[in-house]
Amino acid sequence: APTNLQTTVASHALSYVASLELCGEWPQLYLLEGIAQLFQQKAPIITLEEAEAVTSRVVPLLCSMNVAVCMAAFKVVITMLLQFTGPGALLAEDLVEQLNAKYVVDIVEPMLTLVCSTKAEIRYVAFRNLKLLLNVGPTFVHAFTPHQI
Repeated sequence: APTNLQTTVASHALSYVASLELCGEWPQLYLLEGIAQLFQQKAPIITLEEAEAVTSRVVPLLCSMNVAVCMAAFKVVITMLLQFTGPGALLAEDLVEQLNAKYVVDIVEPMLTLVCSTKAEIRYVAFRNLKLLLNVGPTFVHAFTPHQI
């Protein structure tokens, strides 16, 4: 019987994340894009604990030498945060603050590294994604203030 792709990805998300270490950069990109789809649904498909397990395994890829992999990892982290802490999220305020403190700080340094790149194309992509992030998730603005960096 055919199954929904998102249901299949959700049921195997942890094994997909575990396989990130075993594959090359471009397969990592495709796996990260698939994982990001989990967090782009109106309602969460996986639990918060599973989402945190997935995201914590993705965070080290923010420092990848391949900019596409870095931006895909950025997308996974941000979409997870927006799904569980964004408007309409049903989490307690203190849990929202904990999630933001845990993951937003992790994305600041890699994004600043991309912004300081010597290649204009990379800077453009980094600035574009930062602008989208700040427009969509105004709660992330505090992470980019000087006292946090």
